[in-house]
Amino acid sequence: MIWAGTVVATLGALLCLIAAVGLVRLSDPLSRLQAVTKASTLGLALSLLGAVLVLPAVDVAVKAVIVVAFYWLVAPVSGHLIGRAAYRTEPGGKLRVDEAVEHFEPPGGGT
Repeated sequence: MIWAGTVVATLGALLCLIAAVGLVRLSDPLSRLQAVTKASTLGLALSLLGAVLVLPAVDVAVKAVIVVAFYWLVAPVSGHLIGRAAYRTEPGGKLRVDEAVEHFEPPGGGT
C-alpha cells in the first residue's frame, strides 16, 4: 500500500506542477483560471488519496475527505468570481470572445 500511495501522491504533485506551469505560461486570465482550477483540484484529491493510502487510519481519511469536499465547494465559487472580475476589468483587452456585453455595464458605469 505504501508504493500505491506514493505513486498516487506523486501523480497529484505532478498535476499541481502542471497547474503552476499553466498559470505562468498561458496568456489570458480565463485560460489561466481553467488550468489552475482543474489541475489543482484533481492534484489535491490525488495527493490526499495518496496520504490516505500511506497512512491507513480513519482520522486521516476523514480529514482528507473534509479537505477535498471543502476545496471542491470553494474552488468553483472562487473561480467564478475571479473570472467575472477578469471580464469586468478587461486586463489588457485579452479576452477573446465577448458574448455577455449586453448583460453588463462597462466598468466605471459609463454608457
